[in-house]
Amino acid sequence: MFKIKSKPRESASVGTHNAVCTQLVDLGTHEDQKFGTKRRELMITFEIEERNSHGQRFTISSFYSHSMHPKSKLRQHIEGWKGGMSDRDAYNYDLERLSCVGAFLNIQETESGRRKVSSISPLPQSMETLKPEGEVFCFSIDEYPENSEIFEELSDFAKEKIESSEEFIK
Repeated sequence: MFKIKSKPRESASVGTHNAVCTQLVDLGTHEDQKFGTKRRELMITFEIEERNSHGQRFTISSFYSHSMHPKSKLRQHIEGWKGGMSDRDAYNYDLERLSCVGAFLNIQETESGRRKVSSISPLPQSMETLKPEGEVFCFSIDEYPENSEIFEELSDFAKEKIESSEEFIK
């Protein structure tokens, strides 16, 4: 029997964090195994003020169905962050406007020990918006391959997810 040795992965601390939105990535349309439906997926990534042992800021990503339905997690997080909005405003909301915008994240630990964004709110007035230190970009599968240089900057996970989407396979 083989044992795989791996270093424990560093994670941001649980609690509230000053953060800035650095990436909005359209992951394309995927089959939802749990519900047997198809849904468009979105990943929003934040840099937080806390640093890892190498002196780099931690990043954390949150995954959403690309839906602004009043009960959707995406809509709830954006309304918590940017304030309430009408259905009409929500459906017309340009997500790219979130790029480089400061936020106050509440990060919690899941049962499996991973970290997740449980809520997003505006930064308190006394806090300054972080200046991003890493790459800042928005990626839409609908603009691929014209935006292939952005695609190449994505994490391996995001690239694999996009490559398995209906839009990429077409």
